[in-house]
Amino acid sequence: MVMLFRTYLRKIILLMVICSSLGVYGNDNARRSELVKVIDLELREVTRLNKQSRTSDPDLLLRMAELLLEKARLVKELENSRFMQYDAEKRQKIDKKKFFKQSNSYFVQAQKTCHLILKKFPRFKGKADVYYIMAYNAKEFQQDKKAQAYFSKSVKSTGKTTFTSTRSKVALAEIYFNQGQYKQAIPLYENAFRNKKFRDKWYTKDSVNLAWSYYRVGKTKSAIRLMREAYKLSKSPNYVDMSFSIERDLAYFYTDSGRVNEAVQFYKSIGKNIASNLLKVSTYLMNRGKYSPAEKTLKQALNYKVSEQEDIEINIKLLSLYERFGKYHNHQKVAKTLLKYHEQKKLNPEQVKVLEYQLKRISGIVQKQVSGKQYKSQKKTLYSKARLAVGYFALLSQFDPLNAHKYTFLGAETYFAAGMNNSAVEEYANSLQRAQDIKNAKYIKLSNEGMMAALGGKNISKKSKDKYVEIAYLNSLRADNKSKQADKVYQRLFGLYFDRGDIPNCEKTLLSYKNSFPRNYSTQEAMLARILDHHKKKGDLESIKTWVARINSGDFKVTPKFAKKTKIIMLSLQFDNVEKATSKGDKKKALALYVAIYKDPTTTDSGRENASYNIATLFHELGDTYRSFAWSKRALSHMNSKNVKRFQGSFLKISNDLFEHQKTKESVELYATVLDKICLERSSNKATFLKNAVNVALADGDAKTARAVLNNSYRCRISSSVLDELELEMLRFEVENNNWSDALAQIRKLSKSTRIYPDLIYPLSKVRNAYIAAGRVSNARELEREILSYYSKIRNKRKIEIEGLDEVALIRIQLLESRIQSYKSIELAFPDSKFNSLLQRKFKLLDGLTTDLINVMSVGSGKGMIKSYDHLVDVYKHMIHSIDSFVPPGKSPEYVSTFKKSMNNILLPLRKKVDDFKREAIAKINKDNILSDDNKNIIFEGKFSPEFILGNNGVLMDRGGSR
Repeated sequence: MVMLFRTYLRKIILLMVICSSLGVYGNDNARRSELVKVIDLELREVTRLNKQSRTSDPDLLLRMAELLLEKARLVKELENSRFMQYDAEKRQKIDKKKFFKQSNSYFVQAQKTCHLILKKFPRFKGKADVYYIMAYNAKEFQQDKKAQAYFSKSVKSTGKTTFTSTRSKVALAEIYFNQGQYKQAIPLYENAFRNKKFRDKWYTKDSVNLAWSYYRVGKTKSAIRLMREAYKLSKSPNYVDMSFSIERDLAYFYTDSGRVNEAVQFYKSIGKNIASNLLKVSTYLMNRGKYSPAEKTLKQALNYKVSEQEDIEINIKLLSLYERFGKYHNHQKVAKTLLKYHEQKKLNPEQVKVLEYQLKRISGIVQKQVSGKQYKSQKKTLYSKARLAVGYFALLSQFDPLNAHKYTFLGAETYFAAGMNNSAVEEYANSLQRAQDIKNAKYIKLSNEGMMAALGGKNISKKSKDKYVEIAYLNSLRADNKSKQADKVYQRLFGLYFDRGDIPNCEKTLLSYKNSFPRNYSTQEAMLARILDHHKKKGDLESIKTWVARINSGDFKVTPKFAKKTKIIMLSLQFDNVEKATSKGDKKKALALYVAIYKDPTTTDSGRENASYNIATLFHELGDTYRSFAWSKRALSHMNSKNVKRFQGSFLKISNDLFEHQKTKESVELYATVLDKICLERSSNKATFLKNAVNVALADGDAKTARAVLNNSYRCRISSSVLDELELEMLRFEVENNNWSDALAQIRKLSKSTRIYPDLIYPLSKVRNAYIAAGRVSNARELEREILSYYSKIRNKRKIEIEGLDEVALIRIQLLESRIQSYKSIELAFPDSKFNSLLQRKFKLLDGLTTDLINVMSVGSGKGMIKSYDHLVDVYKHMIHSIDSFVPPGKSPEYVSTFKKSMNNILLPLRKKVDDFKREAIAKINKDNILSDDNKNIIFEGKFSPEFILGNNGVLMDRGGSR
């Protein structure tokens, strides 16, 4: 049966071939329909045989799958044909799943048949064919991932090299190749190509793919070898002719790998036009972004050009390459070559457009680079680019002679932008000449303006100036002496004459400028300033007086600042002799000259200011404090705040010197005057002037002046800490002078700031003590509460003066004294219950007093500590005496003796405590050098104590230094 089936199968296949041939003469759909009929015939026969064999023959099932898949493909093509006959709008509305239902059903049947084979016959030798069919079917329907998987299985399903395994490997390799996975594609191609008997006509195409795979992984030699082999086989009718692609690709391999000469030899060997083919290769390389190999290829092509037209085409291509590559110097050389062809009229219209476009584009790019910021700091590169741009403009002048003046002007502008002013002047001159030749007014004006701008720029050589500048300026002013440009030209002409030292022509230019621009006062002022500076350097006072007279008469209008400057110039010349005398050490002569300048009625206010200041400093240096003070006051009356700030150091020295010479009132006046002058200026010396003024005034007993200076300083932006410090000085002054009401008012003023609390306690205690001495006890108690309130609010007790701490401690002890008296007033008495009750009460009070007195010690006052110890010793001694001296009344001697013995147990720790307090107190006295009136009570227990009397009477001095 198998043999009969195979015979029948051959007949069916022959019929399919015949039908396929007939399709050439009919339309595609008719051909497909005929093929479907033929496939149906075979399919029915195969189906019948399968039923007879009960699907036990895998070969029949395989054939059934092939027929179903082929039928599915043909039906799908018929459906597609019908689908495309509808318009786009209707196609969008069609349900594609239903429309392609028939073809999809055959595909599903085919797939199921293949799966049936694989499932029912897992050891089927033709399993590779099954996977191969399924893979190609998946590929047909763009199911690339499935196709790749099935091809892989087809390859793995056979251990032998068969036609199917070979084609599967090639197909799988092609998938990897298209995915760019060249390393995976290479071994598949190599394996497939080993057995030559399975090679088909597509071997050349597959070889090209393998060659490209070699090339992509860097195996250039293998790629070239295989490509040359494929080229030879392409000449055979047994293979697909790939020679056209290979000629291009092989040349690309050679050139891209730097073997351009071998590419040339290849084209020679096959008799092709070397230049034209290398030109094609260069285009391919450029499209791939391989500019360097493309350049080498085009340069090699130039060596093998056979006509001028080829030379032009290659250079046009090079022009585009260098433009993309940014090689503008090479671009310009190529442009020059093409420009010669253009002048010979050998370029076609398109090539002329390319040349014009390239010249204008690159000249614009390079000019923009020159005028931009990128190369401003790279002068060598900047100048090179400027020359390159001017070279392009020169080529454009040749290309378009009618606009040569315009391109020459652009070249000059480029040089100017690069700061190459000498080259710019020459180019502007050429542009001017060309514009004059064709009488182009616009470019005549622009060129002339550019020339003057270049001449006014940096690094212009003397040669260029000597050649162009004066004539250019004068010609420009003859043509136009009223415009903004003329304004600039006048200034530059003035500068030229001034640099030459030609002052007469400077003065003529100034007068001419004044006539043309009578209201441009600032420029006239600038020219005047330079002329006056020149006369100043020459010491020509008369010429300066002449110009100053013209200014004063209103001939020239100047700003107050400039008028001041002219006065300073005159002053500097006036003071020149004084400075010479000072430099020689002749201070008396210098004083006489300064006084003469001060008294001279023509001397300006600033001159008097300068003179009076210098007179004051000279008198100070000579030790004449009286005249130094008087002239300092005059100088200050002339000076503004900024000048006082400038010379504040000198005034501080003079003021200090006055104080040292016991001229306190004068020093205070000078301190206060300088402070008032610089009050609103930024100066670190303001605090110094203020402190000195207030302290010296207080030292002199002048609290009124000190208060006035201090009150006035609050507007001077002086540190609040400095102001507080001086307010405390005022407080101390009032306390020292027993001005208790003023002192209390000052305390109230300062108490607004908690920062000052540590410094208020001691002065407030002085007022308190004064109240106590005056019998104003209630007022004193109020102050005590205030003192303790301040003390409680001070976090850092170390900031409090030691005298303040003493007062706090003594107040707290005084508050305890009433409790001590209450404690002492308790007298012991019998009977027993009463005695015990009184004794307990007395011990309770003793404990409280002990705790509170020890707390007083924590204040930090040495005197308070010793007084606390003194009271502790006293109250404990009192307790000892009370117990020790008590005798129970009406009791027998035996009872009294027993009672005394029992009391001794209480007295023993009390006596020890007294000794401990004394020892601690003495240790504190010695360690902390505490001097207190209570020391004698501790050390000598209130008995005789030595007193040391000073032999020679001591000297006490107040803050002013008076005895």
